[in-house]
Amino acid sequence: MSLTISKRTDILRDSEVYRVSNKRFKTVYLDITFDSSYATGGEALDLRPYFNGSEPSLILAGASLGSKGYRFEYDTANHKLLAYTSGGTQVSDTTNLSTVSVRIRAEGMVKKK
Repeated sequence: MSLTISKRTDILRDSEVYRVSNKRFKTVYLDITFDSSYATGGEALDLRPYFNGSEPSLILAGASLGSKGYRFEYDTANHKLLAYTSGGTQVSDTTNLSTVSVRIRAEGMVKKK
């Protein structure tokens, strides 16, 4: 179905772009909540708009409160957030994950506007 996305602006100045060796890097923190019907194959989540169209180079997903033993991965090829059970299998279609929230940390080079 869909994800609820909340950009965190209170963590490590994430809204600022910083320069390292003449390159522009950015770190973005997002809190994501699933809805009541997970779609097998993952939920659509495109992180490129946060980096002016560039693909982030590092994406870490960690479960927050209510994770109930799930783990999460970001599929960069298909721009989807995947949920797995503690046993390593993908969560079944239509599973209610509405009590589960995930914090994503994405880092990458930013295209100039």
